[in-house]
Amino acid sequence: MGITNFNIQITEFDKKIKNRCKVTASTNSFRKEAQIHIKRNDVDDLLDKIRDSNSESNFPRDSYIELGKKLFEILFSDRDIFAEFFYYYKPFVYGNGNGDTTDRLRVILEINEPYFQTLPWEIMYYDNSFINTFNRVSIIRKPYNFGNLPSKKVSDNTLKILIILSNPKDTTYLPYAKPEKDSIVKVINEKLDENAGQLHAQIDILSTDFDNIEKEFKYKNMNKVQVYELGKPRLEKIRELLDKTSYNIIHYIGHSEFNESDNSGIIKLSSDQGNAIDVIDEDFAGVFNNKRTSNLGLVLLDSCESGFVSGFNGLAMKIIQRRTIPSVIAMQFKIADRAGGPIASKFYGKFILDFSPESAILNSRDTILYDEFGYSIEFLSPVLFMATNNENVLENKNNLNGNNGIPPKYNIIYKLLKERYSELLHYQINSKDLWNGDRGLNNFLVEIINKSSDYGITDLQYQNLSKVYDDTYEIFQYYDVSNDNVKTQKK
Repeated sequence: MGITNFNIQITEFDKKIKNRCKVTASTNSFRKEAQIHIKRNDVDDLLDKIRDSNSESNFPRDSYIELGKKLFEILFSDRDIFAEFFYYYKPFVYGNGNGDTTDRLRVILEINEPYFQTLPWEIMYYDNSFINTFNRVSIIRKPYNFGNLPSKKVSDNTLKILIILSNPKDTTYLPYAKPEKDSIVKVINEKLDENAGQLHAQIDILSTDFDNIEKEFKYKNMNKVQVYELGKPRLEKIRELLDKTSYNIIHYIGHSEFNESDNSGIIKLSSDQGNAIDVIDEDFAGVFNNKRTSNLGLVLLDSCESGFVSGFNGLAMKIIQRRTIPSVIAMQFKIADRAGGPIASKFYGKFILDFSPESAILNSRDTILYDEFGYSIEFLSPVLFMATNNENVLENKNNLNGNNGIPPKYNIIYKLLKERYSELLHYQINSKDLWNGDRGLNNFLVEIINKSSDYGITDLQYQNLSKVYDDTYEIFQYYDVSNDNVKTQKK
């Protein structure tokens, strides 16, 4: 099946019939227009219960489920649209017998009705499960009728991440904020070390630290990844940093909220004295102009209600509407401080390998589905906004992972596969069932070991036949192989 884009466009409310609008659903082989209706009072009451809940206490899980059911019934009220969706959704829930881990279903929402923008479609619930429980089903929001931003470039083979830590002294203390930053650096080092063998963090003096001491830190990984930290962030300082450096990722850890009286998102930055300054969504989004975002592929806002949308207002919505950044991830509900670290670790552990925010956020949701505190509904909070059709929001000419996206630990197999691909087709090694007892394939694996020194493998990485077997099978599971290349990871 591969990747299926299930596109849904929702127009503004019908001016003649109250609370009704048109929905258009489409895939490569299907297109249907229909009318959908909504009982706003029922939905609004449940939405208020969810928004008023405190993330550190028990969630109103029943309210999430009830609202999730209503949203699913609204969106898929048309029989034909539901049938088409269920055709693609069913294999992930009930199994399709082939176990193909490359299959994925993407529900892409383009909404032009302000009220429907407000609704948390990410919590849709069907047949005793939240749709987002399944790690190969994603819900993506895109600007209505927008074209396609290109992926951004990673310059000089160096991925640059700016982490903004904001905990002004007159706001609630965030004890897990600094550990979250540390966990990001740690997982990046671990993944680079795992895939390249010898990358370690160094510290140089460069920016303002979290304790408001006038210092700057930069974590530098062998000219591959640089993680910059900015504490005590002022809006002017953020502008200044973006004017000087072309970052690929901006990750905000701190406080934010949605102000219903003003109908605007608020992010809490700092004054020179370290007190909180409320910056409205329009002003914060204004930082991300074309010049400052030339290489910026992702903004991640790990803060309460940063992904909440009211009409076309809200922090993440205002940023994605500027159409200068391919992707924004933000939290639509209140979220516990403690949840940020586990989410970030899982997220960057995947994103650093393929530059796909979609697959990375799918990878991180299950981290907080069940944690040390029990069942957590917070896994539904992240919202992915995309202004591009490309899954990979960053491009790197000299990919961080080595040859054409293949991690460097596979390099020797990659080279041999290029040399011997036509011959290896005889062994039909795309099927694991055909691996056992095949003398020719066994000889190929032994050859990898024998040629290790020829290809500069000096760390005994492939002195174990089972290791060679596992890594070779890994390539055939997750990568397309052709006569002249090993292409990027299958989608």
